[in-house]
Amino acid sequence: MTHRRPDVDLVRFVALVSMYVAHVTPIQGPAHVFELSEYLTMPLFALLVGVGAELGAHRRGARHWYAVVVRALALVALGLALERAGAQVVVVLAHLGVVLVLAALLARLPTVVVGAVALVAVVVGPWAVRHTRVGGLLDPGLLGDATRFAVGGPYRLLPMLAYAAIGIVLARLLVRGPGRDAVLAPTAVGAGLLLSGAAMLAAEQKGIVDLVPYSGTLQETTLDALVATGVALVGLAAARALARGATGRLVSWPAAVGAMTLTLYALQVLWLAYDVRVLHPGAADDSWRNLAVLLVGSLAVTAAWHAVVRRGPWRRGPLEGLLDLASRGPTMRS
Repeated sequence: MTHRRPDVDLVRFVALVSMYVAHVTPIQGPAHVFELSEYLTMPLFALLVGVGAELGAHRRGARHWYAVVVRALALVALGLALERAGAQVVVVLAHLGVVLVLAALLARLPTVVVGAVALVAVVVGPWAVRHTRVGGLLDPGLLGDATRFAVGGPYRLLPMLAYAAIGIVLARLLVRGPGRDAVLAPTAVGAGLLLSGAAMLAAEQKGIVDLVPYSGTLQETTLDALVATGVALVGLAAARALARGATGRLVSWPAAVGAMTLTLYALQVLWLAYDVRVLHPGAADDSWRNLAVLLVGSLAVTAAWHAVVRRGPWRRGPLEGLLDLASRGPTMRS
């Protein structure tokens, strides 16, 4: 039986909502506010992988690494399966599966080393994008596939490793460490990071800075890190502040949705595939209708599941329960 952190699950809920906005919002909104989700979603998911790796770093031995490998392989397999659904979505799960293993290894290292890895990955990742041969991306075979997977698409392993490393450091300071209940400090630091990100976006709209989502440039990677870290800090602080007193339900409700992220991710892809293949063939999936379906549907699925399943890891969600059972290993079920 695992003990959930509602503050972390609230941040997962924010990542889920940001993903829905990024995938289906039909307009960029005033001051391109909805475009912010394009810089937030993937980095925040990768950062949360780092947080999870740090929360599990106290576990030792072969059973821990068995669980890590099983969870990683499950993410890769589910990602490959969802890619065949035909949705207008680039599925991130395979990349997160690889990052999960790398983050589990990183979580065993001293904080200064983890921070250095984050800094190096932020710098080297854009360099690798600039210096990767176009021909190498087109080459058939295993090497070409590996190159495309690592640097050739909208999701790139080195920046994602940097975000995961940031998540490890945040978890050590603010989830497991002395700041596990802090509110003011993460709010202040998070707000400062978000203001820095807003300044970069304002500079981009004035033509001072060149920013393109998923481009892999140094400036885009920096903005991703600022926004994801800022949202994580403010989300943790908000959850803790609201959890005190009569407002506790305002945290438990979205936190329950955040705990079911994997199931809801898969349902989202399946719904969007059904929308563009059956309901509206040949049309784009961007619509307010789809955003409403995803948001309301997530709340409804979570509420219905919790009304039926009361306890144990299965309460988090069907895929979450299955993954928990599989990752325990055959000797741990008795």
